[in-house]
Amino acid sequence: MPETKRSVFISYALSDRNWAQELARSLKDLGQDAWIDGDEESLEKGLRESNLIVLLATPENVNRPNFFFDIGAAVGLGKPLVFVRSADLDLGAVPAALRHYKFLVKGSPEATAEQLVQEIAA
Repeated sequence: MPETKRSVFISYALSDRNWAQELARSLKDLGQDAWIDGDEESLEKGLRESNLIVLLATPENVNRPNFFFDIGAAVGLGKPLVFVRSADLDLGAVPAALRHYKFLVKGSPEATAEQLVQEIAA
Protein backbone atom coordinates (compact mmCIF):
# COMPACT_ATOMS: atom_id res chain seq x y z
CA MET A 1 0.00 0.00 0.00
CA PRO A 2 1.57 3.36 -0.98
CA GLU A 3 2.34 5.81 1.79
CA THR A 4 0.11 8.88 1.80
CA LYS A 5 2.07 12.09 1.48
CA ARG A 6 1.58 14.17 4.58
CA SER A 7 0.92 17.85 4.07
CA VAL A 8 -0.33 20.87 5.94
CA PHE A 9 -2.47 23.69 4.57
CA ILE A 10 -1.76 26.94 6.42
CA SER A 11 -4.46 29.60 6.53
CA TYR A 12 -3.30 33.01 7.74
CA ALA A 13 -4.00 36.72 7.57
CA LEU A 14 -1.65 39.02 5.68
CA SER A 15 -0.32 40.40 8.98
CA ASP A 16 0.93 36.86 9.81
CA ARG A 17 2.55 36.21 6.43
CA ASN A 18 6.19 36.23 7.58
CA TRP A 19 5.50 33.93 10.53
CA ALA A 20 3.43 31.60 8.34
CA GLN A 21 6.23 31.41 5.77
CA GLU A 22 8.69 30.51 8.54
CA LEU A 23 6.25 27.86 9.78
CA ALA A 24 6.02 26.40 6.27
CA ARG A 25 9.82 26.38 6.00
CA SER A 26 10.10 24.66 9.39
CA LEU A 27 7.54 22.04 8.36
CA LYS A 28 9.50 21.37 5.17
CA ASP A 29 12.69 21.01 7.21
CA LEU A 30 10.82 18.28 9.14
CA GLY A 31 9.88 16.46 5.93
CA GLN A 32 6.34 17.78 5.50
CA ASP A 33 4.67 19.54 2.61
CA ALA A 34 3.15 22.90 3.41
CA TRP A 35 0.64 24.79 1.28
CA ILE A 36 0.72 28.48 2.02
CA ASP A 37 0.51 30.79 -0.99
CA GLY A 38 -0.75 30.73 -4.50
CA ASP A 39 -3.64 31.50 -6.75
CA GLU A 40 -7.18 30.32 -6.10
CA GLU A 41 -6.68 27.06 -8.00
CA SER A 42 -3.49 26.06 -6.19
CA LEU A 43 -4.99 26.97 -2.80
CA GLU A 44 -8.02 24.80 -3.55
CA LYS A 45 -5.68 21.96 -4.50
CA GLY A 46 -3.79 22.51 -1.23
CA LEU A 47 -7.02 22.28 0.77
CA ARG A 48 -8.05 19.10 -1.03
CA GLU A 49 -4.71 17.31 -0.83
CA SER A 50 -3.64 18.28 2.66
CA ASN A 51 -3.81 15.97 5.67
CA LEU A 52 -4.22 18.78 8.17
CA ILE A 53 -5.60 22.32 8.01
CA VAL A 54 -3.88 24.86 10.25
CA LEU A 55 -5.58 28.17 10.89
CA LEU A 56 -3.65 31.00 12.49
CA ALA A 57 -6.08 32.67 14.85
CA THR A 58 -5.39 36.21 16.04
CA PRO A 59 -7.64 39.02 17.25
CA GLU A 60 -7.21 40.64 13.83
CA ASN A 61 -8.30 37.69 11.70
CA VAL A 62 -10.63 35.53 13.77
CA ASN A 63 -13.68 37.17 12.17
CA ARG A 64 -12.44 37.64 8.61
CA PRO A 65 -14.44 35.91 5.84
CA ASN A 66 -11.50 33.87 4.52
CA PHE A 67 -10.93 32.43 7.98
CA PHE A 68 -14.47 31.03 8.00
CA PHE A 69 -14.25 29.95 4.35
CA ASP A 70 -11.17 27.84 5.13
CA ILE A 71 -12.91 26.34 8.17
CA GLY A 72 -15.96 25.47 6.06
CA ALA A 73 -13.81 23.94 3.34
CA ALA A 74 -11.89 21.85 5.87
CA VAL A 75 -15.07 20.61 7.54
CA GLY A 76 -16.71 19.91 4.17
CA LEU A 77 -13.68 17.93 3.04
CA GLY A 78 -13.46 16.05 6.34
CA LYS A 79 -10.00 17.42 7.12
CA PRO A 80 -8.72 17.70 10.68
CA LEU A 81 -8.33 21.27 11.89
CA VAL A 82 -5.80 22.69 14.30
CA PHE A 83 -5.87 26.31 15.35
CA VAL A 84 -2.64 28.08 16.20
CA ARG A 85 -3.68 31.05 18.29
CA SER A 86 -1.71 34.05 19.32
CA ALA A 87 -1.28 34.45 23.07
CA ASP A 88 -3.32 37.66 22.95
CA LEU A 89 -6.41 36.00 21.47
CA ASP A 90 -9.21 35.80 23.99
CA LEU A 91 -10.86 32.42 23.42
CA GLY A 92 -14.16 34.13 24.21
CA ALA A 93 -13.77 35.89 20.85
CA VAL A 94 -13.76 32.51 19.07
CA PRO A 95 -17.23 31.34 18.02
CA ALA A 96 -18.51 28.69 20.46
CA ALA A 97 -18.88 26.13 17.67
CA LEU A 98 -15.10 26.21 17.12
CA ARG A 99 -13.93 25.86 20.70
CA HIS A 100 -13.91 22.05 20.65
CA TYR A 101 -11.08 21.99 18.10
CA LYS A 102 -7.45 21.64 19.08
CA PHE A 103 -5.78 24.98 19.84
CA LEU A 104 -2.02 25.35 20.03
CA VAL A 105 -0.50 28.54 21.38
CA LYS A 106 1.65 30.24 18.76
CA GLY A 107 5.30 29.93 19.68
CA SER A 108 8.31 30.00 17.44
CA PRO A 109 7.68 28.64 13.94
CA GLU A 110 10.09 25.78 14.66
CA ALA A 111 8.41 24.73 17.91
CA THR A 112 4.95 25.04 16.37
CA ALA A 113 6.04 22.94 13.38
CA GLU A 114 7.21 20.19 15.74
CA GLN A 115 3.82 20.20 17.48
CA LEU A 116 2.03 20.04 14.13
CA VAL A 117 4.12 17.08 12.96
CA GLN A 118 2.94 15.26 16.10
CA GLU A 119 -0.67 16.10 15.13
CA ILE A 120 -0.14 14.69 11.64
CA ALA A 121 1.29 11.46 13.06
CA ALA A 122 -1.64 11.03 15.47
